[in-house]
Amino acid sequence: MQEKDKVEEIIKFLKEKDLTYEKEGALWYKSIQFGDDKDRVIVRSDGKKSYIAVDFAYHKEKVERGYDKLINIQGADHHKEAEVVKNFTEKVLEKNVKVDYILTQIVKIVENGQEVKMSKRKGTYFALDDLIDEVGRDAVRFIFLSYSPTNHINFDINLAREQSEKNPVFYVQYAHARISSIIKKAKTLNFKFDEKNSAELLSHEKELSLIRELVKFPELVREISQSYEVHKLPFYAMKLADKFHSFYSVCKVLDEKNSELTAARLNLVNAVKIVLAEVLDLMGVSAPERM
Repeated sequence: MQEKDKVEEIIKFLKEKDLTYEKEGALWYKSIQFGDDKDRVIVRSDGKKSYIAVDFAYHKEKVERGYDKLINIQGADHHKEAEVVKNFTEKVLEKNVKVDYILTQIVKIVENGQEVKMSKRKGTYFALDDLIDEVGRDAVRFIFLSYSPTNHINFDINLAREQSEKNPVFYVQYAHARISSIIKKAKTLNFKFDEKNSAELLSHEKELSLIRELVKFPELVREISQSYEVHKLPFYAMKLADKFHSFYSVCKVLDEKNSELTAARLNLVNAVKIVLAEVLDLMGVSAPERM
């Protein structure tokens, strides 16, 4: 924004609309006029631009590029600034634009059962890049997304490293890899998939439970697109993986004595694989073929 002189442009824009004034050597934005509890500095007395001025410029450029709905993710400690930017975008720009904010809570890093203390004053912190280096991108994405924005995040490094069912991302990815292995083996042994779509053969309680979970996916995606409750995706992935593992423990998929049931079950597990891959892809998490 600074390089494109967009911030200077926004200051000029606000001045032309008579929405600024000078006080104590600084330039102020008339935020009270739009429901704020106080006016906001956009250029400090030392000449530096405030974060709000930069956000104004960013949002104005977004609107000028044709976007009519903006979704911002920001820390809960910036809720007042979020209101200021929202009011500016929706009321000052006068472009019939909708701004939604998702305010997230504090992240706590836990290692060996102890919280890793962080302090702005002391300059001690745990960078996201460090966390990715420690446990991998998939674990970071999956675990962060597992929390509602209204809840504090407790990120357990030891759990994220663990290669067991206790680790949610491993548990889900293992389900996908396990199905991939089943399908690969089926092709090697020349088992056929169900071309007749004989779903009536799937009558076991574990099969039906898995099917019921599968059909929830389209509606879940529609719901999340409206509510932004993205944490429901990893929870759905975990539940689907759990139902698959439960099914697989009691229902033999590759059965040479019953080719029709095998074909129907191959279709079922392939459907689970497709949906798991879609859920993981929506989260930006990989769906490994083997583990």
